[in-house]
Amino acid sequence: MKKQLFLASLIAMSCQVGFVACDDDDDNGSGTAERVYIKDKTGRESKYVFPATVTGSGSSTVVMLTADDLTSGEISPVGDGFTIQSGTFYLDFDNEYIYSMTYNQGNGGTNVSYQLDSNGEVEEHKHYTGARFTSLGIYDEHILTLSTGDGPKSKADSEGHLPKVILCTDIDPIKETQEIVEVTDDNYDKLSVENFLGNGEYVTLCGICESNGKLFTAAVPDGMSPYGTTTYEGEIPLKDLIVTESSGSGSAKTTPGQLSGTQYPNECWVAIFPDRSLSSHKLIKTDKISYAAGRYRSQYHQMIWATDNGDVYVFSPSYAKTQADSRQQTTLPAGVVRIKSGAEEFDSDFYYKLEDKLGGRSFLRTWYLQDKKFLLRVYEEGFSGDALHLAIFDAEDGSVTEVSGLPEASLISELCHGLNKAFVENGKTYIDVSTTDGNPAFYVLDIATGVATKGATVKATSINCVTRLYFQPEATSAE
Repeated sequence: MKKQLFLASLIAMSCQVGFVACDDDDDNGSGTAERVYIKDKTGRESKYVFPATVTGSGSSTVVMLTADDLTSGEISPVGDGFTIQSGTFYLDFDNEYIYSMTYNQGNGGTNVSYQLDSNGEVEEHKHYTGARFTSLGIYDEHILTLSTGDGPKSKADSEGHLPKVILCTDIDPIKETQEIVEVTDDNYDKLSVENFLGNGEYVTLCGICESNGKLFTAAVPDGMSPYGTTTYEGEIPLKDLIVTESSGSGSAKTTPGQLSGTQYPNECWVAIFPDRSLSSHKLIKTDKISYAAGRYRSQYHQMIWATDNGDVYVFSPSYAKTQADSRQQTTLPAGVVRIKSGAEEFDSDFYYKLEDKLGGRSFLRTWYLQDKKFLLRVYEEGFSGDALHLAIFDAEDGSVTEVSGLPEASLISELCHGLNKAFVENGKTYIDVSTTDGNPAFYVLDIATGVATKGATVKATSINCVTRLYFQPEATSAE
């Protein structure tokens, strides 16, 4: 892979970019035969790494930049930018690789990993094409992407409708392999999400976290699929909300349609899987919060996180309040519950109404920081407008601290962009903030106080989440 350098200077507020074309190579990093350094980083150098978007001549390019310091100064992509795939999310794996994970709407996801070579220069490591996804995370040292999609044609109903199943891509960063899990007649029953909760509805699995060796994920009910309205017709209390579909142009005949959104908005379900095969699971339910997912178009934002001691916290923004029909709107406020470390049921003694603590507002995203503290991306009012405020929730005492020191929300165009997992270092986390009145910058957020201080400015159009990557050792043998 050839390094791609920016050759033009910044003019006014835009960057004019020139770069050398890169080789199209799906296997351009040999690495060492034994990835011992994944665990042992003793004596290795590292740098901060983050994606940035630069615009010039009517087009935009995403580049990966490096820095030794993010607390002050100015960072420029000129002469130091490596062109990368623009990602929907960016995911760090053990400070060795940063993955650009692209959703691609209804098509297969494109997942590309990048690393720092032995000289600290960005290079592409691996390129994969996986299944489309709506959620992703790390479990058992593997990167998993999940979504709900159509099952095998052999399982179609009499009208030809396909059942909904789990679509999963399993990436092993250490062995450098990828598996797209195929749903067949043999494993269909294990991977089907039709009637997943026993109420006729199908679900989407949202969020991936690991605790005590088990995989925890929220099972988000999505209403009735066309397959479900035929197969589980007796489980539909809101039949008048079913949208039918025409069987052909000019034909009066309709086939069973679907019901968008759950009929049971006042409950939250979590699925617990013992391993990556997803072949068996246990379901647990609470009626203290609504389902645990933030939504933006077809993306499902993670609301379930494991803390350092193995406790699992489950947040609900009460997104079902946005449903058009009042019968599908939750009456529960945005809140948080807990599953204690080692347990497989909700902790009856832990519950907070976060909506009250946020002054009637809700949140779009959540991230775990450290010491039972979580970062919330909060709306201006209710679910209205953009979620351009931040707050820290402390699960130890239930307190909420509004983050101060950021630019006025009216000036922010994006923050925490592409962030899947928060990067925390020495009690601080770095917040990427892009504004309408100047260059974007990183803000250093003190987790204990909730005070953010402006750090390094970046000469770009926008910036994304940051992590720290270690330099890769010199390759000793090809794999």
